[in-house]
Amino acid sequence: MFFVKQCAIMLEDKPKGGSHMIFNMMIILLAVWAALIAEQTLYLILEIILAPFYCCKLGSVELLGFVFTRGSDDKWHYEQHRQSFMILGQPVLDIKKLDGVPYDSIEKKGNQMMVLCGIINLILSSAVGIACIKLWSAEGIMSSFPRTFGGSMIFYALFKTGITFYSLYKSTKDSLSRYRTIAINKIRSGIPVELLDLKPLSQLPYKDPIPAEKMLYLPLYFTYLDASRQFDKLPAAVDDINLMLINANDNRYLIPSRYDLLYYYSCHDINPEKAKAIYNQIKPVIEKDKDANAYRILGYYALNILKDKEKAGSYVSLARGTVESFSMGSERDLEKELIDRLQAAVAGASI
Repeated sequence: MFFVKQCAIMLEDKPKGGSHMIFNMMIILLAVWAALIAEQTLYLILEIILAPFYCCKLGSVELLGFVFTRGSDDKWHYEQHRQSFMILGQPVLDIKKLDGVPYDSIEKKGNQMMVLCGIINLILSSAVGIACIKLWSAEGIMSSFPRTFGGSMIFYALFKTGITFYSLYKSTKDSLSRYRTIAINKIRSGIPVELLDLKPLSQLPYKDPIPAEKMLYLPLYFTYLDASRQFDKLPAAVDDINLMLINANDNRYLIPSRYDLLYYYSCHDINPEKAKAIYNQIKPVIEKDKDANAYRILGYYALNILKDKEKAGSYVSLARGTVESFSMGSERDLEKELIDRLQAAVAGASI
């Protein structure tokens, strides 16, 4: 209580003139930032609580720039630190809870969770915001922080809810995001990846897809070409991925594309310089990844870039040992085939 009283005295004994205006602005900026952190923390808590009820779990969490990811063994791993002051969660499907769930209802469950999180977050944030604005009766600089904090909480919650409903609206329209979602649902229902008949971006009717849509679609298209053995089309797909990486912000959502590039330059178009550069970019992530696809990619890297046949063989064993817990539907079957290709390459290598 003594500390609180002293802070109040200091705030009431505010500077005069121009210094007072600067001090007041600092208080307002602090309140805006504190409201952002509070709203994001509330939303993250709601995701943690609601995810299990919708066959989901948190796949990654960012806490003021510190990024933690959840492996296939459900253990959390520190991934990287970014220049960020945000608190964010990334829900993903919990494969262990999808047995017996109709595949056409999986997307609906994810959408329902987004809507419920948004509505509860808006209600709770608005309640906190209104309380701060209405219940704080002090005048002067002492009122700047709670009133700004309350207004900002309401604004951030409204903005996030608007983004949520806009995203859902976009997902129901004929868009690149919808095109990808339909393909993913087909994979989960067991349709072989090579039968999807996916098209490159240049041949799709969707004008000006947003960067996030490209980030998600291009790795899927690359996988489709690899699965259907259309290796002659892979260079153009890789060009699209490289162009996207140049124009996109560097974040963890680009990791799948970098996995594809490492695989491509270690298997299809062997290029030690490019492969090593990409490996160094994602080394902290891929070396901790316990999924079969990561072991397979590292196997090709060891075989064709490091020229270490024994190490490549050990990655084959690791991939086989984890493939049954990898993904679901026909994607798991494809991964088994790709591991077979790696094993054949290791057996035929004369290093």
